[in-house]
Amino acid sequence: MYRLTRGLVDFLLSDVAQAALVELVASDPADELGVLTRLRRRFTAEQAAALVEQVRLRRRAKSKFPDADSMLFTDEALQQATTYEAATYHAKLMVSCGCHTVADLGCGIGGDMLAMARAGLRVFAVEMDPLRARLAQANALALGLGDRVQVVCADWTSLDLPADID
Repeated sequence: MYRLTRGLVDFLLSDVAQAALVELVASDPADELGVLTRLRRRFTAEQAAALVEQVRLRRRAKSKFPDADSMLFTDEALQQATTYEAATYHAKLMVSCGCHTVADLGCGIGGDMLAMARAGLRVFAVEMDPLRARLAQANALALGLGDRVQVVCADWTSLDLPADID
């Protein structure tokens, strides 16, 4: 059974995988077996499965994220992620309160973090799960928000937060 690993995330972030993902997004969802067969000629079984799963997740994620085709997901993290609309609303509230730097504790794949960064806030994002922390950082970079975000893999209950958090 397929399971996303750090090594597969590194693969998915490679230029060759990113190019394959762009191609796959345009593929017919009904031809998944054919797509997988063609991918297996170019990639390992795990890599091919990771590519197909990301395309599947990106298609599902479009209802939550307008930039889903640039992001990486896990099934569980996508289910738990805050919708774009809710995250944008939260970010606007923080801006209206005069916040400049905020903490997103338990950021997951970055739904709220990305909305806060888009709103102009600096975000100190903390995620205990190493894979989700890696995806959050990758998603911020993919959307051009890496300079507004610092992702830390840690347990936020035992972490000293930066002094500049509003």
